[in-house]
Amino acid sequence: MSIKKSLAAGALALALPMSAMAATDFKINGFANAGFAWVDSSETYLFSDKDGSFNESSFMGLQMRFAPNVDVPISFVTQLIARGRDDWNLEADWAYVSWQATEDFTVNVGRVKLPIFLISEAYDVGVTYPWIAPPEEIYGFANIPFTAMTGFNLDYNHFFDETWINAKFYMGRDNMSIPTMGTDIPGEITRMYGASFSFGTESLELRASVSTVEFSMQISDAVSSLPIAQNLQAEAGAAMMTATGLLALLNAAGDGTSNGNADAQETLAALGIVPGDYGTKQTETIEDLKKSYIEGQFNQSLFAAVPNGNGEAEFYSAGMRYDGDSIFFMTEVARRSVRGLPFPDSNTGFVTLGYRLNKMMPHFTYSVHESEDSILVNQTQTSAILGLRYDIQPWAALKFEAQYIELGDDNIRTSGPLAGTDQAALPSTGLFNELPALDTFTGDVPDEVIKLQVAYTMVF
Repeated sequence: MSIKKSLAAGALALALPMSAMAATDFKINGFANAGFAWVDSSETYLFSDKDGSFNESSFMGLQMRFAPNVDVPISFVTQLIARGRDDWNLEADWAYVSWQATEDFTVNVGRVKLPIFLISEAYDVGVTYPWIAPPEEIYGFANIPFTAMTGFNLDYNHFFDETWINAKFYMGRDNMSIPTMGTDIPGEITRMYGASFSFGTESLELRASVSTVEFSMQISDAVSSLPIAQNLQAEAGAAMMTATGLLALLNAAGDGTSNGNADAQETLAALGIVPGDYGTKQTETIEDLKKSYIEGQFNQSLFAAVPNGNGEAEFYSAGMRYDGDSIFFMTEVARRSVRGLPFPDSNTGFVTLGYRLNKMMPHFTYSVHESEDSILVNQTQTSAILGLRYDIQPWAALKFEAQYIELGDDNIRTSGPLAGTDQAALPSTGLFNELPALDTFTGDVPDEVIKLQVAYTMVF
């Protein structure tokens, strides 16, 4: 049984009426994922490390649809979800009013899911795909840190004898939080709009989309307020004060004779500095003072190079999915282009091949995330997933995965204060949560990672 047919059978069996009247007026469906993830690294990769994590791929959600009057084509839809990685805080992922204007055309107004990639709208329903989670290189929060917006979408569906087409247009705004550099940087999406087009048959789907996101973020303020940034500036300031104080003592001490200040000479003697070393120590202290000043100025220029203000990102994607009786094949490529803010452009993609053996589906996925020029982070990496899905019921599955991740090559900065210097090369930190050193923006993470996962997923 294909994944699509499995989902349809499970949803039909479980969308039970709450009462005789509620069968057509009110429906509640749910979905859940309970998983465990482990990586062979002491540094946190996504949400897991050597201690393992039950939170990374665990979540639960409820979807409620209410039609006040079956003769009026208006319904209210809400989807609530709680994720382990968000400390199980409950949030409204969907909350919109839906108007079925015609048989083919629907208008949704409120908080709606973003259809940016091929399976974005089914991201949380694990029975609809073979992996424990869709490939992080393209679907993860490091690539697209928002999944819904407040606004509207226009949805057109038309079915022919053996084919169908779907077109969507959406526009809205929202708040967001970008996980990067070991912290979350808040921002506001001031405007977001896009469109997608799909064509398919019962077993095949082809899809393309384009989206534009305009946003405002105070990145420099967020980076400079980090404890590590404040410590860096404090260390440079303390070094300057120490050098300045020592230089003042050396100047006051004179040549170490009665011509100089006796208290200054006594203090220098307590520090192990004798009159014969005054000249050499004075030269060294002046150099230390210059170095500390340069470091402080460099840090300030580095923070100043991380801009505050408005930016824009564009997302382009194209994908194909084939879900036949035995073969499952899916591939998707995407491009992210960022202007006005120091996050990297990226090219991402994956290819998945699975073969169905009764209730089991072994599958293999190869994914790529390639960052381009950035001041802050380089997330270039590739990964390979070998997985097994076992369908316990049409509405429930058990999944196992082993993943090998390899970080990519250096990204050469072409902008910012480090461009053209011996620190222009920006090593990859992949999807690790490592906070880079703020003088080089590089992190100490392994070049290769093994990740093991197991999960139970269901709809109800």
